[in-house]
Amino acid sequence: MRRSRIAPEEGWPTPMRRDDLRRHDCVSMGELRQILTDPVLVQLFDYWCDRRSVDGCMPRDRLNPAEIRMLLPHVFITEPLENARRHRYRLVGTFIQSQVRQRVEGLCVEDIRHGAMLDHLNELFCTVATTRQAGLSVSALDGGDLPSAIYRRLALPMSKNGADVDQILGGWVVEYDTVVPPENQVLKPEEHPVSLSFAAGLN
Repeated sequence: MRRSRIAPEEGWPTPMRRDDLRRHDCVSMGELRQILTDPVLVQLFDYWCDRRSVDGCMPRDRLNPAEIRMLLPHVFITEPLENARRHRYRLVGTFIQSQVRQRVEGLCVEDIRHGAMLDHLNELFCTVATTRQAGLSVSALDGGDLPSAIYRRLALPMSKNGADVDQILGGWVVEYDTVVPPENQVLKPEEHPVSLSFAAGLN
């Protein structure tokens, strides 16, 4: 039975099944919104779209946490370092902290991820920071032989100076495919990449 931390409202798109996931690569803004599937990510995406400037990037001073209070547990902000080769978490919501099970603020991606997932997340954040495109990462968390969860991370460019992408506004949600039985919970599930999608903010 599929379980989700967030109950989709009536009329929201049905979440994709694990075997429907595939690499989308370059898509339109409308197509990216459609494949978000989760109401939290859709609301954050719409908030960003309503406040972005003509260059496709949202000015940092237009972000008002009080306006997205219900989304904040799922929100993160990263900062690109070293010409966007590395990325540091500046703010991380409580839901995300509970998933990572450690304090993330102030850490870089390589401090909490490694291998394929490190490359996957660095590609997500680097592409968003250098191209001003909105990006969506999909990854899976496997427990033994059972797929246990699908992770979706939305990354949206922001700028404090109007010229460079110096912060990325993000959202992270989890969709559970199966309930992992107690005998499998002693295993250490390994998250692995599934797809990356990007959409230019001007279309």
